[in-house]
Amino acid sequence: MPRPFPLHVLARAGVLGIALLALAGPGQAIAGSQLAFPTASRAMATLVFTGLPSPPRQAAAIELAQPSHRLTAAYWPPPTPYDQLPVNDSVRVFIPLGSAPPVPNATPGHSPDLTLTFDDCGSAEQIQAVVDALAAVHRQGVFFITGQCRDHYPWLVGTLTAAGHQVCDHTYSHPDLRRLNDAAIRSEIGGGVRIGCQWFRPPYGAWDGPRGRVARIAGEYGLQVLLWDVDSRDWAGAPADRIAAVARARGGVILLHLHGAHTAEAIRLIG
Repeated sequence: MPRPFPLHVLARAGVLGIALLALAGPGQAIAGSQLAFPTASRAMATLVFTGLPSPPRQAAAIELAQPSHRLTAAYWPPPTPYDQLPVNDSVRVFIPLGSAPPVPNATPGHSPDLTLTFDDCGSAEQIQAVVDALAAVHRQGVFFITGQCRDHYPWLVGTLTAAGHQVCDHTYSHPDLRRLNDAAIRSEIGGGVRIGCQWFRPPYGAWDGPRGRVARIAGEYGLQVLLWDVDSRDWAGAPADRIAAVARARGGVILLHLHGAHTAEAIRLIG
């Protein structure tokens, strides 16, 4: 008859096994163990088991490949002000200037929908004021920036799309396309911002109609012309309260500019 295995030896083996498990480093296998743990960080393991009455002993061996971004979100630095971000000074940006009565105007009719669109370019401070105002009223905008603006501010397109805005084609250098030949129109549209937005806005709203050259060449790039229902005249210095009143009364597509004098204030009043 075989002799029974001494109980005190079994007890010592159990204690030794627990000690080995506790001392095992992250990702190390314990000989004879059939336990398999994912790689995880100890910091995350602590969070996973926070509040549990008796954390499983295996937690000591868990190590995540990467801590959750939620662990470090509170320690991320605040966003860098736009005027401190890099600028490509080798690219000059054309911003059209003109004169007109600073009175918003609208096409007849009313639309319950209201879409804020922003043309051209502006200073880093003006752009940030517009983006911050949109965030304050929880709106996304459609930005028709020029290719020059994109190249002058290398961070701009990514910043706008990350905030949920659309960025669309407004040519490269903001010419009157009606005065160009087909090759030049094609070059201007092709040099604009094209990152998935289907809309194209000709500078100054100048085109030769839905069957003209501008629409046809834009169509070669899969783009459709989008104009506006309300010209805010922010570029002419229209006051913010007048812009907001006309925009809310008419609805539809509202033309605004990144270089408008009171554009950011108008956005906050539109709400």
